[in-house]
Amino acid sequence: MHYFFHPNLTEDIFSLNKEESKHVAILRKLPKDEIYVTDGKGKLVRAVVLSVTKGCIELNILEEVIHTPPNNRLHVAIAPTKNIERIEWFVEKSCEIGIHKISFILCKHSERKKINMERFEKIVISACKQSHKTLFPTLNPLTDFKTFVAQSKEKHKFIAHCNPEVLPHLKEILSPNENLVLIGPEGDFSTHEIHLASQLNYTSVSLGSERLRTETAGLYTCAIYNLLN
Repeated sequence: MHYFFHPNLTEDIFSLNKEESKHVAILRKLPKDEIYVTDGKGKLVRAVVLSVTKGCIELNILEEVIHTPPNNRLHVAIAPTKNIERIEWFVEKSCEIGIHKISFILCKHSERKKINMERFEKIVISACKQSHKTLFPTLNPLTDFKTFVAQSKEKHKFIAHCNPEVLPHLKEILSPNENLVLIGPEGDFSTHEIHLASQLNYTSVSLGSERLRTETAGLYTCAIYNLLN
């Protein structure tokens, strides 16, 4: 069973955009065939194909199901990697495993200063359709570290870093509710950034004794959270 995407499922009869219509055509769907479409905001509909034309598939909703957001939510704020494919891999796999929000942060040791949000949005849609998600994670644009940590609203906030001090492991203190975890760049967070986060009630945590790549640390965080919940 394949999922397709339409951002606004408010009308009984609607048409998929050119890109989604192309995916339907590849599967050789014909009038009277049924497919599933999600809006990424919790709604999933079963719809019947009314017409198939080049670049446009018209559908009629037969049934809909609403999925409500869970109380347990994970927000990962991560520094984009120099190799863009690595952070794209993180976005794709975290969507498949399950994540509520992804933010990109610009740190002192960041090697990538710009990102293509449109590209990341397409990755999110593709990964969520593939893994049958109806609630797509929120994507936030690249924000400098100081601004981001000052604005975050989550009650439980953590900063994972590699300083040699003895730190609690993230899995031991994650909350079953809302959590924000900061993942730094290849050169880790600076001492000043760690101190600033501490002043703003972020708890320093370890992800284990092994040194992880940025994208691996982000995905490891997602895996821990989903295993505990």
